[in-house]
Amino acid sequence: MAAPLASELRPVPGEAGSPLIGHTLQAMRDPLGWGRHFHDKYGLVAWTNLFGQRMVAVAGPDAAERVLVNRDKAFSNGRGWGYFIGPFFRRGIMLLDFEEHLHHRRIMQQAFTRERLASYLDTMNPAVAGGIDLLFPEATLRAYPAFKRLTLDLATRTFMGGELGPRADRVNRAFVAVVRAGTAYVRFPVPGLRWSRGLRGRRQECIRCRTT
Repeated sequence: MAAPLASELRPVPGEAGSPLIGHTLQAMRDPLGWGRHFHDKYGLVAWTNLFGQRMVAVAGPDAAERVLVNRDKAFSNGRGWGYFIGPFFRRGIMLLDFEEHLHHRRIMQQAFTRERLASYLDTMNPAVAGGIDLLFPEATLRAYPAFKRLTLDLATRTFMGGELGPRADRVNRAFVAVVRAGTAYVRFPVPGLRWSRGLRGRRQECIRCRTT
């Protein structure tokens, strides 16, 4: 029996971290700091356990290009993102692969041509001016939620031809809950935890979609 050919591939370095939770807590507490530490320790490609899954992280522009461009179709959007956002963004473009993904991306790109982007200014500029006027009379301005709300209003007016009005805060909270739920470690609908809030937020978004 012939000996197997020697491979030039090297094993991916890394570590599992704590039992069950891996490095989840460190990554959630300080993602940039933890990422830099892991990069300094293991290099551009390394594996670890996060959110109950074994993951391989890559760093640097060359590695990012290789994964994101995915010329040889070696990486799957659905199998990668499905664990995190699949229950909340079913059949979303981030969950589609290869030709189907490209087909839907080309459809969406029609809304972002140079001419379309320029035309959006007619809607966005008055809305931005009005939104800023409403923000600054407040004695204390919490910039992040205020500008996030303004961004949501702009997107609704520009792409859906309407505005949410008094429902904006409720929809905004629902959207944030849905996005954050993807990084829940307890992935069951336990009241008060991220997963449960995300499911409730998704129901809120679905109701809004059916009534607008």
